[in-house]
Amino acid sequence: MSKKLTFAALFSALICASSFIQIPFIAGIPLVLQDVLCIIAGIVLGPMYGTLSVLIFLFLGCLGLPVFSGKAGISVILQGPTGGFLIGYLVAAFVAGLILLFVWKKQNNIVLWIFVSIAVIISTIIIYAFGIFRFSVLFPANSFAENLTIVLIPFLPGTLVKSAIAIPFAKKILPTVKNYLE
Repeated sequence: MSKKLTFAALFSALICASSFIQIPFIAGIPLVLQDVLCIIAGIVLGPMYGTLSVLIFLFLGCLGLPVFSGKAGISVILQGPTGGFLIGYLVAAFVAGLILLFVWKKQNNIVLWIFVSIAVIISTIIIYAFGIFRFSVLFPANSFAENLTIVLIPFLPGTLVKSAIAIPFAKKILPTVKNYLE
């Protein structure tokens, strides 16, 4: 249990530190590594501890640490255009962990590749769904197509690159971390 809590804290620190690595983009939504690290936390630590690591990150940001893409405070979640993405991180970590909960033990390389890929893809869709929904609530005058043009389309190339890196990375470290934690 203490090893799992330590890893949850470690992933939370990684997610926080990654907030300083960002590419400014349109509509106040930067391209960041936090989304992919939240997904990897869920995959590697499972639904409970992966979600805990994201919850710690969100809690620290709400307390005022500048970990929400360089911003801080609960107002970023409640009033900012990135609030939906931040809540999506929490749900995505849980879902990614849930997808890999029992599959990793099979040690079948192909099955593991498939399920890690599915976890990354579904979790990324969840993050974007929460982000687009929140953005639509903040800007109701925009059409759905306009919101997709602002919130989704410009970020797809970066998301594809991050996902292409996250899948083999998560697949590689998953057995090592799981064996260490058990």
